Amino acid sequence: YELYCCMRLARTSALPAQVRDRLQGLLLPSLKAADPDDAHLDLLRLIPTPLSFGYEVVRGGLERQAERLIASQGADGGWRPSWAPWDAEAHVEWSGAITSRAIISLSAHGYVAP
Repeated sequence: YELYCCMRLARTSALPAQVRDRLQGLLLPSLKAADPDDAHLDLLRLIPTPLSFGYEVVRGGLERQAERLIASQGADGGWRPSWAPWDAEAHVEWSGAITSRAIISLSAHGYVAP
């Protein structure tokens, strides 16, 4: 989860360029080692657009994750939590947030027609 925080910091416009350059250099090895099959690593969230730092480094894995996400779409057009429900109502409520995040991420990467 530190990777998510550092990537977000690297996108912060107020970050001095010298610090951003150093941070991006430190992030590259982690991006190169990113495992797209890790259930806890959401590359679509980590790299929010194709113009984002690190996109080319993780492009192949990001594309595989996008394809899996599309394939996991429910018959009703939404997405469900990947974890076992502790409460049926909470599971339904989380579906809305997960569906919203999926559509935003897929759209930002060109997988959803405008």
